[in-house]
Amino acid sequence: MKLLSFSNNAILYGFVSIVNTIFSYGVYTLFVFLNYSYQIASLASIIIGIIFSFTTHGKLSFRIFNFKSFIRYASVWIGLYISNIWLIEKIQEYSSNLYLSGAIASLLIAFIAFFLMKYFVFR
Repeated sequence: MKLLSFSNNAILYGFVSIVNTIFSYGVYTLFVFLNYSYQIASLASIIIGIIFSFTTHGKLSFRIFNFKSFIRYASVWIGLYISNIWLIEKIQEYSSNLYLSGAIASLLIAFIAFFLMKYFVFR
């Protein structure tokens, strides 16, 4: 039964993450389109995305929505932001397309984020 619960939670998390990733990527592409650097675009995406995705994950995926969880959530995303910038820089060594680099980095970060959210933030 525990495996089924984990599986259902992972599927719901995946669906909510897709929505959150599309939203955050939309913020990122808007800032790139407005000629901000990828660092600023990523920072804006993280800040706005933290508020949006804490609400969606907290209420829908994990059904935990409190201040302690928000502090852990924001702390995790600070680390994920740094990782995201690093990934974009590494991807830029192979592709000069900031849109593609941001999309690839976002997918990798979303995968890592699930485990951090499940076992650290929303425990």
